[in-house]
Amino acid sequence: MSNINQTPKEPKYITDLISPKIIETWHDGDVIIISANCGRGKSYFIKNPLYDFAKASGKKILMLLHRINTIDQFQAEIERNHKTDEIEIRSYQKTQIEIQYNIPFDWVKYQFIISDEFHYFLDDSSFNTTTDLSLDKIINQKHAVKIFMSATGEDVVDYITDSYPNIKPITYTLTYDYSFIRSLTFYNKEETTEEFLKKAIKNNKKSIFFIQSARKAYSLYQKYKKDCLFCCSSSNSIYYKYVNKEKINSMLKNEKFDELILITTSCLDAGVNIIDRNLHDIVIDIKDVHSLLQCIGRKRIQDETDGLNICIKSLNNMVLGGLEQSNKHQIEMADYLKAGHTTNEYIDKFKRQYDKSYIVFDAVDENNQGVYKKINPLMYRKKTNDLARIKKMKELGEFGYCKYIQNLLGVKRYNLINENYSLEDYLHIHQGQIMYQRTDRKDLIDIMNVRRDGKLRKRLDLLNAALKEESLKFQGEVLNFRIREFSTSKVIDGKQKRYPNAWIIEAFDWTVLTPK
Repeated sequence: MSNINQTPKEPKYITDLISPKIIETWHDGDVIIISANCGRGKSYFIKNPLYDFAKASGKKILMLLHRINTIDQFQAEIERNHKTDEIEIRSYQKTQIEIQYNIPFDWVKYQFIISDEFHYFLDDSSFNTTTDLSLDKIINQKHAVKIFMSATGEDVVDYITDSYPNIKPITYTLTYDYSFIRSLTFYNKEETTEEFLKKAIKNNKKSIFFIQSARKAYSLYQKYKKDCLFCCSSSNSIYYKYVNKEKINSMLKNEKFDELILITTSCLDAGVNIIDRNLHDIVIDIKDVHSLLQCIGRKRIQDETDGLNICIKSLNNMVLGGLEQSNKHQIEMADYLKAGHTTNEYIDKFKRQYDKSYIVFDAVDENNQGVYKKINPLMYRKKTNDLARIKKMKELGEFGYCKYIQNLLGVKRYNLINENYSLEDYLHIHQGQIMYQRTDRKDLIDIMNVRRDGKLRKRLDLLNAALKEESLKFQGEVLNFRIREFSTSKVIDGKQKRYPNAWIIEAFDWTVLTPK
């Protein structure tokens, strides 16, 4: 006899939540929001139940994506499964170019328009000035059902609700579950990322390293390329030439990489699947919170025995304060317009200045009679959302960033690596390391903290004088190091580059003034 009081089983996948009968209830013009974290079958839903419904009813599906790697992976899947008859894939960016330059596109032939990873509209707006064009165009397709899918789209949903008051989105949400996270660790120092990489190689731990800077990602790859695979955006003219496209395509096709370590920028932060039971470690050096969550979602968890150890580069409250001031400065000119001031008043206020953040731009009025100043609404919303998020982090007190991420992931506890090691530890660890240029010396200068008249000093003679003073204080038993300047060179991109003023830390006995 069945138990009538049995608690209903909570839906795990989108197909548990949206049945074919529910699809039948959707009408032209409806806005559907599908909110679920990665690995819950959002793409599967499009490629299977929705595809079956569209094919049976003679309807077409347009799938919009924002990352080249995701487009390539999805395109390969529908070709492999012979579903290109009903599903067409294109990028948001192509759509935006067409709108910007009045290039015609037939939207009417599609009865379902899918905005996959739709957090793109806000998250990419900080550097992409035309995301508002594609969002507005999609929203206004009254003939079609518009489906928006993401694990981190809540800010865009709020924007749609505020900006399009006549639209009442139909929302389907799966409970967010990060119980697969085995450990959550935060660290602060730049060099700790490399220490994690060396440790992963030494211990033969398959890992993904997400690095915000393509330059830094490539630099790490260059040092440890024997064990690593490198990936960055195809739009990066400097570093994309070092990407092994054949291996990346193989990874996208097989949803797995053969190398021990994958070092990538945020070009893989959305849509790409990695299915590998040997992958249990992800290191993330990316500031944006939504992008960070997307990075975690690249590994597809198979079952309760599968899991991840997550290491995240933290932002201390001083860094948060700097980001807060930067964002406030970036919206200052937009705030002036938003307060009701006219274009003429704006020009008078900010004489011969332009908005370096590109939030304020020149627009032509409807009658083509003149130019006026206009605010990019998505870029402005992105900055104000970031400010609100930083405020919440700071309100959590010390380690506010760590606590905020911990709460977001629902993790009971986190680890914070103690990196406040002594100068002696630093010198021992970095003995023999060549510092080719000024940027390589920053950590050394900071940890030595040599000051004259309150100012941080960076000159070699002053740093060595401080090392000598400390060494003699302890009769040469500790801090028996010096910094030596010398000329060297190395091959970069096939060319020999000279460094006439490189530094190196070496053992030195100041008590006898002769090298050990």
